[in-house]
Amino acid sequence: MKVEIKKIELSGSKEWSERRQNLWSNQQRALIAIGKDGKQIVKAQYVYSKNGTCHALVYVYGDEKWAVGFGRATGYGYCKSSHAVWEAFRDAGIEIDNLAGRGMEREAVDAVAIAIAGDNFLTTVSV
Repeated sequence: MKVEIKKIELSGSKEWSERRQNLWSNQQRALIAIGKDGKQIVKAQYVYSKNGTCHALVYVYGDEKWAVGFGRATGYGYCKSSHAVWEAFRDAGIEIDNLAGRGMEREAVDAVAIAIAGDNFLTTVSV
């Protein structure tokens, strides 16, 4: 199944609560899309809290505008990290089909990076 970008609207900035910022001091995973110029295009971070909730934060860096989004996923029976990343992209103004709960967060980061940077997209690394 292919991840599809439906819409991208980079809006500028968002303000974050102190609670959301403090969450990222825990162990986290990140996917970072890098351009041929060495700059970050997309960064998707996700972390699981003690109660099993997955929290995701995405940063999208365009040439003139950028966006930040936050998402979370709870429950059982699906891939929580991909659902949280999908919610974070949606919160950032990016609509993606065929992602939520399917374990395709890397494909989503790649698709958004290609939509933003085109031929400048080089690779996505996992850290």
